[in-house]
Amino acid sequence: MRVLRGVIALGLAERSKAGIKVRQPLNKVKIKGAETSFLGGKNKNTAFYLSILYEELNIHSHQLTTSGKELEVQLDTNITPELHREGMTREVVRQIQNTRKQTGLEVDDRIILSLSTDDKELGKAINEHKEEILHETLSRKLDNNLVGTVTEVKIDGRRLDILLEKA
Repeated sequence: MRVLRGVIALGLAERSKAGIKVRQPLNKVKIKGAETSFLGGKNKNTAFYLSILYEELNIHSHQLTTSGKELEVQLDTNITPELHREGMTREVVRQIQNTRKQTGLEVDDRIILSLSTDDKELGKAINEHKEEILHETLSRKLDNNLVGTVTEVKIDGRRLDILLEKA
């Protein structure tokens, strides 16, 4: 766990240095160091450690080199359009949760949700990750026929209108 914490700390420092928020998923992290061999095993502990690593660094995969004494961590900071849309989706979820809180709904209340944007890329992100958005926000459905007070937010400078009501 000590080594894993070190890997995560170095990875987060790399993100910070590159100016990439943790909410933005990245493809891969390269890890080098003799002490990291536990990340390449095939036992249940390896899966547990990798799940922590992937979640904390918000990455999809890793590459491991168990040579060298010095621990090194290098993030693949190339953000593909798919990764960018995934990051936008996480920001959409965050904004929906903020709107839920502002309207006085409880964290565990089920909702009906309406999302509207004129931005094609943001619209594509919402469509691609619709099920994730519904699941993460406890939404029963997306319904564009809701009437009420719209909350306007910005996702990477793109306008998104959020309307929700208790289900």
